[in-house]
Amino acid sequence: MSNPEMALLGNDGPNDAVVAFADCARRYCNWARERLADASDEVDTALALLSELNFRALALPHAEWQDNPEDSERSEWEAVLRRFAALPFQLYELPTSPAALEWAGEVGDLQDDLADIWRYLHSGLNLFDRGQPGAAAYFWRSFYWGHWGRHANAALYALHAWVADRCYE
Repeated sequence: MSNPEMALLGNDGPNDAVVAFADCARRYCNWARERLADASDEVDTALALLSELNFRALALPHAEWQDNPEDSERSEWEAVLRRFAALPFQLYELPTSPAALEWAGEVGDLQDDLADIWRYLHSGLNLFDRGQPGAAAYFWRSFYWGHWGRHANAALYALHAWVADRCYE
């Protein structure tokens, strides 16, 4: 095992932050493959899991690149994508850069956001489950900042707005 990998292991196994992230990632991936619940329950679950993923991603330790994960089968991703089509809405106004003072006309796709998040979490879990917590931490952290984190935060924004709008109807 490489020195970077050893730095992410304690006496009893992987770093606690990596284990906690892996646990949350696994719950998200399992949820993405479950039978659909009531739309309101689905939104609540999405909000809770995305919030926890954001929190846990910020605690992931810095790690060095070590290995590419096995990518998910396209058919698996397509099944997850179809599953998320049952949420109460799909398209939403995408928030832009915080410095932008006007809408850029971009539209987000909740179904695609949640399926892409699943793909990155699932791929990292492949590394974690092969006994490579450092590689998983690197993969999750780097792509959190580079890709799936934007999907997660945009989806949180859209889901939060959807719930908030219903609270005042």
